Amino acid sequence: MSILVLGIYCFQTVNGITAWKNNYQYFQSNDAIKDFEKQIEESYEFDDANGGQIFLYYNLKKEQAIYTSDFNKYKDYSLTVFNSKSDANQQAYNSYAYYNEHFLIFLIVFVTSGVLLFLYDLKSNFTSALFSSKFKRSDIYRQKILLVGGVLAGSLFVGKIFSFICYHLLIPNHFFNISIKQHLLSTLSGWATLVSIFLLSSLIGILFGDWLFGIGTIIVLFFTFSSFLSNIDLVYTTLFVDESKLPYTVSETALNQLMPLNQTSTLKLNIVPLVFLILAGIFAYFLGKYLFNRISLEHSGDVILVPQISRIFQICMILYIMIVVSTPTIVITFFPAEALDTYEIALNILIIAVTFIGVFLLSEFLLFNKKSKIINRLNFFA
Repeated sequence: MSILVLGIYCFQTVNGITAWKNNYQYFQSNDAIKDFEKQIEESYEFDDANGGQIFLYYNLKKEQAIYTSDFNKYKDYSLTVFNSKSDANQQAYNSYAYYNEHFLIFLIVFVTSGVLLFLYDLKSNFTSALFSSKFKRSDIYRQKILLVGGVLAGSLFVGKIFSFICYHLLIPNHFFNISIKQHLLSTLSGWATLVSIFLLSSLIGILFGDWLFGIGTIIVLFFTFSSFLSNIDLVYTTLFVDESKLPYTVSETALNQLMPLNQTSTLKLNIVPLVFLILAGIFAYFLGKYLFNRISLEHSGDVILVPQISRIFQICMILYIMIVVSTPTIVITFFPAEALDTYEIALNILIIAVTFIGVFLLSEFLLFNKKSKIINRLNFFA
């Protein structure tokens, strides 16, 4: 895993800087000037007021297309590293393309490592042997976290700092649309985000006593988490974003406000969600340590390894599924853009209620391995 993390950052950094250097050399050549002049000539073929100019980007905030006939402006914009996210022109070196391109890979690595750190061992005889050894459970827990999490965190930190230093040493500062302070804070916030996610994932690995359910949960989260975040964004936009600002909410979404996932940004770093995530990771570490000391392998066949928190987990499960499945219906029903008639409101409420009941019954089956009392009373499966 350490080699994978360092390899990705090394490849990403070398590839990014090499591409920038090649582009820089191109813009110093006569070919670049000739190509620019050719584009200027071709622009007259369009029947609009922008003949003689080249399109740079569309400013979503001002709802205005930006054009230029100045080669130097065109060159500087094309070579800018970390272009503003307030435009729709996806340059090769803007903040999203460079820093978030491999975030999903790192997320998968850290989540998988965190979950399997305990889930795999708790389903093997290795943990039983450790529990019967002279080592304290708290020491076993701490060493496992340090051995795997420490190596991953260290590799990630080295990779990020390596990338940070290389970019600022090999690319002139005036081509950066982000200060060194912003870049460093963003880099460290991305590191803290993934480390905290690893600690939260390790807690999940301790909670699950059923291997199939644990792996199934990871798969479900992988395919639904983007919908979960999108629906959180929908709620945030509906409740807190003025309708007049909607055209440029690309830089003001709940993902930027609530989650420090964008590891670099020309926006001011939102420290509150980052601190919350770090505290959640620390809490997960100590809670995991507490639960690990009290785990009984007699429950290793149960869905939840610690029966005392089954109901709390059920509430979290229901809430997550309802956000993924029913958020658009809830928003349309209770915060409609246009007035709904009584029939539409009643139908939507019925759909929400049926979905909730279905999710509740599903959680009863999965978490408690028994028929719901409601189903037993109705004798659906008598």
